Amino acid sequence: MAAWYVVPRLSGRPRRGRPPAAAVGHAFRAAGGSVLAPGAVAAAVPIAFQRMVGYGDLITAALALFALAAPRAACAGAIALTWTVLVVRMADTINAIIQSMRSSVFEPRAGR
Repeated sequence: MAAWYVVPRLSGRPRRGRPPAAAVGHAFRAAGGSVLAPGAVAAAVPIAFQRMVGYGDLITAALALFALAAPRAACAGAIALTWTVLVVRMADTINAIIQSMRSSVFEPRAGR
């Protein structure tokens, strides 16, 4: 879909006015932040793990929104901000995987 609709539309725009494609997908990360809502996940999932995942995704989404606005505002650090979004997202994902293994979040529990 992006190749058909987004790329042709953005390719005609000057680089300064284009939103960074790497940040677009991360700007609308609602699923990770939804774990902060009461009752959104099973009670067996530790609250510390829920907060870590939720706040990590909210921080990534906020950074991505800034990265999307930076080229439009002619910010000198727009490309660096986009790379920051990618590095933060990767670190957050790796941390979530490690913490989920430590907390045994995805292991089946007895009695289910």
